[in-house]
Amino acid sequence: DPSAFFVDERGRVILARNEVLIADRAESQSISTPDKEPGKTRPVEEIPSVLAMSSGQRLVMDRKAKNVIRIGVDGRYVGNFLTNVNGEKLALNRLDDVAVIERDSKGITIADRDGKVLTKIAAKGANYQFDEPIDLTFDQLGHLYVLDRGKASVYVFNPKYKLISTFTIAQNNPGSFARAKAMAVDAAGRLYIFDERVKRIQVYQ
Repeated sequence: DPSAFFVDERGRVILARNEVLIADRAESQSISTPDKEPGKTRPVEEIPSVLAMSSGQRLVMDRKAKNVIRIGVDGRYVGNFLTNVNGEKLALNRLDDVAVIERDSKGITIADRDGKVLTKIAAKGANYQFDEPIDLTFDQLGHLYVLDRGKASVYVFNPKYKLISTFTIAQNNPGSFARAKAMAVDAAGRLYIFDERVKRIQVYQ
């Protein structure tokens, strides 16, 4: 089963499966990175998240090595983007800033397009505490949305990464999400949440 996907510069949906990126169920690219032994490479076996930057380069989460790597359009390794990051999901804003959920700390790291860390959102802050952050995304205005499966909540941070809103629906009420897995925001500001327990996508205005 695919572990992640993204839309490339040609409008194609690219699937990540084990060490391969697959386009249109036909064209595929094997993803590898330099190994510790000089001159050798190893496949990137587990890819929980991948995205395309405006430059065309892809950022690939290498869970085994706890790195985020850059690869070219041709699938070749370019270099490390972030190191020592046990990441869960990646998100990209219009400036090519990248947000990463860190599994160990349950916090979020934000880096610029060159991989320089700009700031971090701690797992606990004023008026919030992450329990199980599972996905994140940016809207058109640069707000960052963080989906917390443990709290069944969505936290919204402004472009300066200050919390401005929390969205929660009590369990057993219409629109509640019991086992949220993924999230997206469209150009109109509608929020989409996939609940894997009930196997449906719910839309919020």
